[in-house]
Amino acid sequence: MNRMTEYTNKEKGFALPASLPDNDLGDTYSLEDICCKLAPFEDAEEQGLIVILQCKVGDKVYGVSGSRGFVSTYEIISIEICKYYIYYYWKLLNGIYDNIDGFPDHQIGSTVFLSREDAEATFKANL
Repeated sequence: MNRMTEYTNKEKGFALPASLPDNDLGDTYSLEDICCKLAPFEDAEEQGLIVILQCKVGDKVYGVSGSRGFVSTYEIISIEICKYYIYYYWKLLNGIYDNIDGFPDHQIGSTVFLSREDAEATFKANL
């Protein structure tokens, strides 16, 4: 999907680029084209059908093993969307295995991190 909008610096707003992107045929998109493409996404959002994930399958995440003082590296292998939470399944790439197969979304930022730097900083802060 070609991107038709861009972020502005004003509180995560959107704007059309100065020159509208070309489609695969080399034609310039019209405002009507852009509205027709984005309208179904707005409809889906209003109906509660859009889920925004913190990470995707194949991403690396980092877990802090509090008792051992080690940051382990995992790869997301699947994602399960349940009624009240999202569960990310992982496989160990490097580190200590805590005998768990993944984590619920609410643990991102507390015991599971999207960058090694954040995981190490949190571990050091909790010493």
